[in-house]
Amino acid sequence: HLSIRRQRQMCIRDRLTTIHGYSELLASDLIPQSMQPEIIGQIYAQSTWLISMINELLDLSRIEERAGLGFDLATYSLNDLLLEALTEFDVPVGRNDIVVVPLLSTITLNIDKIKFKRVLHTILDNAFKYSPKGGDVCLCVHQYENSVEIEITDQGIGISETNMKYVFERFFRIDKSGNMPGMGLGLTLAKEIMHFLNGCLLYTSDAADE
Repeated sequence: HLSIRRQRQMCIRDRLTTIHGYSELLASDLIPQSMQPEIIGQIYAQSTWLISMINELLDLSRIEERAGLGFDLATYSLNDLLLEALTEFDVPVGRNDIVVVPLLSTITLNIDKIKFKRVLHTILDNAFKYSPKGGDVCLCVHQYENSVEIEITDQGIGISETNMKYVFERFFRIDKSGNMPGMGLGLTLAKEIMHFLNGCLLYTSDAADE
Protein backbone atom coordinates (compact mmCIF):
# COMPACT_ATOMS: atom_id res chain seq x y z
CA HIS A 1 0.00 0.00 0.00
CA LEU A 2 1.78 3.08 -1.30
CA SER A 3 0.52 5.54 1.32
CA ILE A 4 1.62 3.26 4.17
CA ARG A 5 5.13 2.93 2.73
CA ARG A 6 5.26 6.67 2.13
CA GLN A 7 4.26 7.42 5.72
CA ARG A 8 6.92 5.06 7.06
CA GLN A 9 9.58 6.56 4.77
CA MET A 10 8.70 9.99 6.12
CA CYS A 11 8.89 8.67 9.69
CA ILE A 12 12.37 7.25 9.06
CA ARG A 13 13.49 10.50 7.46
CA ASP A 14 12.13 12.52 10.39
CA ARG A 15 13.97 10.37 12.93
CA LEU A 16 17.24 10.60 11.01
CA THR A 17 16.75 14.36 10.73
CA THR A 18 16.20 14.56 14.49
CA ILE A 19 19.36 12.57 15.21
CA HIS A 20 21.38 14.68 12.77
CA GLY A 21 20.01 17.95 14.12
CA TYR A 22 20.62 17.11 17.76
CA SER A 23 24.12 15.81 17.00
CA GLU A 24 24.91 19.02 15.15
CA LEU A 25 23.74 21.08 18.13
CA LEU A 26 25.89 19.07 20.54
CA ALA A 27 28.91 19.45 18.27
CA SER A 28 28.43 23.21 18.10
CA ASP A 29 28.87 23.63 21.88
CA LEU A 30 25.90 26.01 21.84
CA ILE A 31 23.71 23.80 24.06
CA PRO A 32 23.82 24.50 27.81
CA GLN A 33 25.17 21.56 29.77
CA SER A 34 21.88 21.29 31.67
CA MET A 35 20.04 20.47 28.42
CA GLN A 36 22.54 17.96 27.07
CA PRO A 37 21.21 14.86 28.91
CA GLU A 38 17.75 15.40 27.40
CA ILE A 39 19.17 15.78 23.89
CA ILE A 40 21.39 12.73 24.30
CA GLY A 41 18.33 10.81 25.49
CA GLN A 42 16.46 11.81 22.32
CA ILE A 43 19.35 10.72 20.12
CA TYR A 44 19.47 7.38 21.93
CA ALA A 45 15.70 6.81 21.65
CA GLN A 46 15.53 7.66 17.95
CA SER A 47 18.60 5.60 17.03
CA THR A 48 17.28 2.63 19.05
CA TRP A 49 14.03 2.76 17.06
CA LEU A 50 15.94 2.79 13.78
CA ILE A 51 18.18 -0.12 14.82
CA SER A 52 15.12 -2.17 15.84
CA MET A 53 13.41 -1.46 12.54
CA ILE A 54 16.50 -2.42 10.53
CA ASN A 55 16.89 -5.65 12.52
CA GLU A 56 13.26 -6.62 11.87
CA LEU A 57 13.62 -5.86 8.17
CA LEU A 58 16.76 -8.00 8.03
CA ASP A 59 14.99 -10.85 9.86
CA LEU A 60 12.08 -10.64 7.44
CA SER A 61 14.41 -10.58 4.44
CA ARG A 62 16.36 -13.62 5.68
CA ILE A 63 13.20 -15.64 6.26
CA GLU A 64 11.84 -14.78 2.82
CA GLU A 65 15.12 -15.49 1.03
CA ARG A 66 15.69 -18.84 2.77
CA ALA A 67 12.04 -19.87 2.39
CA GLY A 68 12.08 -21.42 5.85
CA LEU A 69 15.25 -23.47 5.21
CA GLY A 70 16.99 -21.83 8.15
CA PHE A 71 14.37 -23.00 10.64
CA ASP A 72 15.46 -25.36 13.42
CA LEU A 73 12.59 -27.83 13.49
CA ALA A 74 12.02 -30.32 16.31
CA THR A 75 9.05 -31.99 18.03
CA TYR A 76 7.69 -30.32 21.15
CA SER A 77 4.67 -30.67 23.40
CA LEU A 78 2.25 -27.83 22.66
CA ASN A 79 1.45 -27.39 26.34
CA ASP A 80 5.14 -27.13 27.18
CA LEU A 81 5.68 -24.61 24.39
CA LEU A 82 2.83 -22.42 25.58
CA LEU A 83 3.94 -22.58 29.22
CA GLU A 84 7.47 -21.59 28.23
CA ALA A 85 6.29 -18.75 26.01
CA LEU A 86 3.93 -17.38 28.65
CA THR A 87 6.56 -17.61 31.37
CA GLU A 88 9.00 -15.60 29.26
CA PHE A 89 6.45 -12.94 28.29
CA ASP A 90 6.47 -9.76 30.38
CA VAL A 91 2.92 -8.61 31.10
CA PRO A 92 2.86 -4.79 31.14
CA VAL A 93 2.93 -3.18 34.56
CA GLY A 94 -0.55 -2.61 35.94
CA ARG A 95 -2.26 -5.14 33.66
CA ASN A 96 -3.90 -8.41 34.65
CA ASP A 97 -2.10 -11.66 33.93
CA ILE A 98 -3.03 -13.47 30.73
CA VAL A 99 -6.13 -15.62 31.13
CA VAL A 100 -5.20 -19.08 29.83
CA VAL A 101 -7.64 -21.81 28.85
CA PRO A 102 -5.27 -24.69 28.01
CA LEU A 103 -6.10 -27.84 26.14
CA LEU A 104 -5.26 -30.81 28.32
CA SER A 105 -3.93 -33.16 25.68
CA THR A 106 -0.71 -34.63 24.34
CA ILE A 107 -0.58 -32.53 21.17
CA THR A 108 2.92 -32.20 19.71
CA LEU A 109 4.16 -29.86 17.02
CA ASN A 110 7.12 -30.14 14.67
CA ILE A 111 8.23 -26.55 14.90
CA ASP A 112 11.02 -24.02 15.38
CA LYS A 113 10.55 -23.26 19.07
CA ILE A 114 12.26 -19.87 19.10
CA LYS A 115 10.38 -18.54 16.10
CA PHE A 116 7.07 -19.96 17.32
CA LYS A 117 7.50 -18.20 20.67
CA ARG A 118 8.37 -15.02 18.81
CA VAL A 119 5.04 -15.14 17.01
CA LEU A 120 3.15 -15.69 20.26
CA HIS A 121 4.97 -12.84 21.96
CA THR A 122 4.22 -10.53 19.01
CA ILE A 123 0.49 -11.28 19.15
CA LEU A 124 0.36 -10.97 22.94
CA ASP A 125 2.30 -7.71 22.83
CA ASN A 126 -0.17 -6.28 20.31
CA ALA A 127 -3.11 -7.48 22.40
CA PHE A 128 -1.90 -5.47 25.38
CA LYS A 129 -0.63 -2.52 23.37
CA TYR A 130 -3.89 -1.98 21.51
CA SER A 131 -6.13 -2.37 24.54
CA PRO A 132 -4.84 0.67 26.46
CA LYS A 133 -8.00 0.94 28.59
CA GLY A 134 -7.36 -2.49 30.06
CA GLY A 135 -9.46 -5.60 29.95
CA ASP A 136 -8.31 -9.19 29.92
CA VAL A 137 -6.08 -10.74 27.31
CA CYS A 138 -7.03 -14.40 26.89
CA LEU A 139 -5.31 -17.38 25.29
CA CYS A 140 -7.40 -20.41 24.41
CA VAL A 141 -6.41 -23.59 22.57
CA HIS A 142 -8.82 -25.46 20.30
CA GLN A 143 -8.13 -28.87 18.80
CA TYR A 144 -9.69 -30.07 15.56
CA GLU A 145 -9.33 -33.28 13.59
CA ASN A 146 -6.26 -32.23 11.62
CA SER A 147 -5.23 -28.95 13.17
CA VAL A 148 -4.89 -26.93 16.34
CA GLU A 149 -5.89 -23.30 16.86
CA ILE A 150 -4.37 -20.90 19.37
CA GLU A 151 -6.82 -18.05 19.90
CA ILE A 152 -5.67 -14.81 21.54
CA THR A 153 -8.35 -12.23 22.30
CA ASP A 154 -8.35 -8.77 23.86
CA GLN A 155 -10.80 -5.97 24.54
CA GLY A 156 -8.95 -3.32 22.60
CA ILE A 157 -9.66 -0.68 20.01
CA GLY A 158 -10.10 -3.14 17.14
CA ILE A 159 -9.72 -2.29 13.48
CA SER A 160 -12.21 -1.31 10.84
CA GLU A 161 -13.15 -3.54 7.92
CA THR A 162 -11.62 -0.95 5.59
CA ASN A 163 -8.19 -1.38 7.17
CA MET A 164 -8.47 -5.12 7.75
CA LYS A 165 -6.73 -5.99 4.48
CA TYR A 166 -3.64 -4.04 5.53
CA VAL A 167 -3.12 -5.70 8.93
CA PHE A 168 -0.22 -7.88 7.76
CA GLU A 169 1.35 -5.34 5.40
CA ARG A 170 4.78 -3.98 6.18
CA PHE A 171 4.72 -0.71 8.15
CA PHE A 172 0.95 -0.67 8.62
CA ARG A 173 -0.01 0.91 11.95
CA ILE A 174 -3.54 1.05 13.36
CA ASP A 175 -2.50 3.98 15.52
CA LYS A 176 -1.58 6.93 13.31
CA SER A 177 -0.71 9.30 16.17
CA GLY A 178 2.69 7.76 16.83
CA ASN A 179 1.90 7.51 20.53
CA MET A 180 2.09 3.70 20.54
CA PRO A 181 5.52 2.12 20.12
CA GLY A 182 6.18 -0.12 17.16
CA MET A 183 7.26 -0.12 13.52
CA GLY A 184 4.46 -1.97 11.78
CA LEU A 185 6.65 -4.99 11.03
CA GLY A 186 5.80 -7.40 13.85
CA LEU A 187 2.67 -8.92 12.32
CA THR A 188 4.27 -9.11 8.87
CA LEU A 189 7.17 -11.08 10.31
CA ALA A 190 4.83 -13.26 12.39
CA LYS A 191 2.77 -14.13 9.31
CA GLU A 192 5.86 -15.09 7.33
CA ILE A 193 7.11 -17.32 10.15
CA MET A 194 3.76 -19.09 10.42
CA HIS A 195 3.65 -19.59 6.66
CA PHE A 196 6.92 -21.55 6.74
CA LEU A 197 5.75 -23.47 9.81
CA ASN A 198 2.72 -24.65 7.79
CA GLY A 199 0.39 -22.48 9.83
CA CYS A 200 -1.42 -19.20 9.35
CA LEU A 201 -2.52 -16.08 11.20
CA LEU A 202 -6.12 -14.91 11.11
CA TYR A 203 -7.48 -11.65 12.48
CA THR A 204 -11.04 -10.68 13.33
CA SER A 205 -12.43 -7.51 14.88
CA ASP A 206 -15.76 -6.20 16.10
CA ALA A 207 -14.78 -2.59 15.42
CA ALA A 208 -17.15 -0.51 13.34
CA ASP A 209 -16.05 0.52 9.87
CA GLU A 210 -14.77 4.01 9.26
